Amino acid sequence: MLQSNVPRNLVALVLTLAAGFAIYFIIQGDSARSDSTQLTGAAARVASEFGVLASPQTTADSLPSEPTVSGTAGRHVGRPSATEWMTISNARLCVQDQSGAFVCVPVGNYAGGPLVMEPGGASGADRIIGIAPDGVTSVTALLPDGSTKTADVVNNGFSMALSGSAKAIQWTTSDGVNHTPEGSQG
Repeated sequence: MLQSNVPRNLVALVLTLAAGFAIYFIIQGDSARSDSTQLTGAAARVASEFGVLASPQTTADSLPSEPTVSGTAGRHVGRPSATEWMTISNARLCVQDQSGAFVCVPVGNYAGGPLVMEPGGASGADRIIGIAPDGVTSVTALLPDGSTKTADVVNNGFSMALSGSAKAIQWTTSDGVNHTPEGSQG
């Protein structure tokens, strides 16, 4: 009788330990993706430029599918109906759309201003999405035909429909100053 109880007890112990480890790693993984207090150095400085990261995480902050970019902190950005998210880790700052397409910049190379993505990366894109730090109120796309298209920045995010690819991006800060990145044509 004792022999038959040992394997059952051993199996129960192993299953309990495995479940405990699984729960621990799941909790650690979720915490690592959503906790901006784990950011250090340049990443902590960059994160401080995006007020959305200081807000409590909500269900809208979960990426709609398997995350392409797993960051230390991730938030839904833009208007409530928007389909873009930002993630930041100690290595990179990213913007991602609902399809899983993303663009990233190393946090040490981020120099401020918007991070912009043409979903699908195709020339002639029909929209752009992006993130912008606190203080940026709008982003303007300069189109090849000389026209412009402007989107307000809401909750550190923006999106705009285009009739072609942007040749340059400009942004306006809360003090009314327009900024054009070095090397952009306008």
